Amino acid sequence: MTDKNTEPSKEHLQKLVDYFNKRRFNEVATLGEQILKDFPNNAFVMNMLGLASFNIGKKTDALNWLKKAYEITPGNLETASNLALILYSEGKYEEAIPIFETIVRTKSDVPEILFNYAIALEKAGFLDKAESTYEKIIKLREDFGPAHYNAGLLMQRKGNTTQAVSSLEKAVALMSDNAEVIAALGSALKENGDYQKAKEKTLTAISMKEDARFYFNLATIFRDQGDLDSAKEKYHEALRLQNNFPEAYNNLGEISRDEGDSEKAADFFKKALNANASFGRALYNLGILYQDKGEFSEAADSFRESKLEDWKSRVCYCYYKGNNLTKFLSEFETTTHLPHWSPLLASLSAHYSKSYNKADPYNFCSDPLKYVRKQTIAVLADSGSKFRTDLINQLNELEIGSRKQGRLINGVQSAGNLLRRKEDVFRVLAGHILVEIDNYVDELDKDCEFVRAFPKAPSFQSSWFVKMQNQGHLTSHIHETGWLSGVVYLQIPDNQLDNDGKIQFGIDGDSYPNTNVTYPKKVLDINEGDIVLFPSSVFHQTIPFKSKSERICIAFDISPP
Repeated sequence: MTDKNTEPSKEHLQKLVDYFNKRRFNEVATLGEQILKDFPNNAFVMNMLGLASFNIGKKTDALNWLKKAYEITPGNLETASNLALILYSEGKYEEAIPIFETIVRTKSDVPEILFNYAIALEKAGFLDKAESTYEKIIKLREDFGPAHYNAGLLMQRKGNTTQAVSSLEKAVALMSDNAEVIAALGSALKENGDYQKAKEKTLTAISMKEDARFYFNLATIFRDQGDLDSAKEKYHEALRLQNNFPEAYNNLGEISRDEGDSEKAADFFKKALNANASFGRALYNLGILYQDKGEFSEAADSFRESKLEDWKSRVCYCYYKGNNLTKFLSEFETTTHLPHWSPLLASLSAHYSKSYNKADPYNFCSDPLKYVRKQTIAVLADSGSKFRTDLINQLNELEIGSRKQGRLINGVQSAGNLLRRKEDVFRVLAGHILVEIDNYVDELDKDCEFVRAFPKAPSFQSSWFVKMQNQGHLTSHIHETGWLSGVVYLQIPDNQLDNDGKIQFGIDGDSYPNTNVTYPKKVLDINEGDIVLFPSSVFHQTIPFKSKSERICIAFDISPP
């Protein structure tokens, strides 16, 4: 009878290794299992069986063998490394992390081990720990390009675009022949507002490798700058290379919607869903189209299926606009335990509470008109302001697409994100606006979520110009995806009567159902150089005016925290 406590023969073990090195994995499995019949606790053989099983696609067997080996010899770094890497490769990041930590305690100065550990941390959602691990790798080995690359992507994911650009520039210097790395730098530069360099890097990546994602990124750069024709051309290039690219179809749909072609937009959104039936953004966008057509039941279904962003708020909106108060109240109740951060829910709750004489339970901004403020940007307000003239001239010279919307009468609204463009006048104006926002927040009472949770580093979610001609006006609306909204006035027609051309605020608008109550409102007189700031939940509209001259302003939204 064989002694179970002795080791397998060296000949058997060498044969096992030879089979493995020659990639004869099935023979490794057969011989390894034979050996374990006589030596059932041999961790080395289990380790070999785990690796062989993984290589022939038996991933469950691989994990089982390696876990057994690790239980027997938890201090064996080779077994631990193999188990951690296979867990990692199978997406079992949370299981892999403690194994990696066992290894790192012994081998804390091996960049390759730390690198896999950092990726597992990031994939499992431990972003801060992943960041510090990438930093440790780079201190150990400054020329470890993939660590700079992953650190840059992580910084971009965390919203630190300046640091992302810095890390990715180092990655490009070390991996200059890698199109993926160069394209990633282009994406980070776009997020950081440097569109020209972003375009250059993305074009460089495309010259090295024709990739649908690179064309998609280039299209998005053009779109953010308001060059919609170029954006559409590049989205179609992406689809030429990958015809089942749901994001490209979706973005073409959004452009078509912004250009006023709802039918074409719907067709693109449906193509996106043909490519990916559960693609939330396309479902959400179809909901917007249904909502705009007044088909609130269909819209609610699309929003609910999308499970995207503020879908619960949108469902509540559809029920309220459809005058189905029972469903509205039931759905609204499911949101009250969440942070009170939705401008759309805030507007619905304020309107319902006033209509039915109830206390407003939603504390985004319970007295929104109190937070409407007007200030003056001195450099714009002077009668002969060169800066204001330069801004107007720049707006007139811009090659930028327009965005059509049904609420704007006798006017045009620009596409893109104006205050993130490279032109000096827009960068300077953005700086003035951010100063005014800081002053605004400092003056407010900290009695609601709008102020308490105000973004620590405000960024422009969107910004655009609006030019109105004679009888121009904008009907009542809110900016439901923003946090703080604002408008800077560059040109106001002279000699207006009464409230002509002024901006009006209130809690009633957008054809919300009302109950014959008097809703509060506030009208502001405005002058050139004024800036008006207000919570994104407040209804606002422009009162029609009569004039041969244009009314020109730049509006913006600040992103939620």
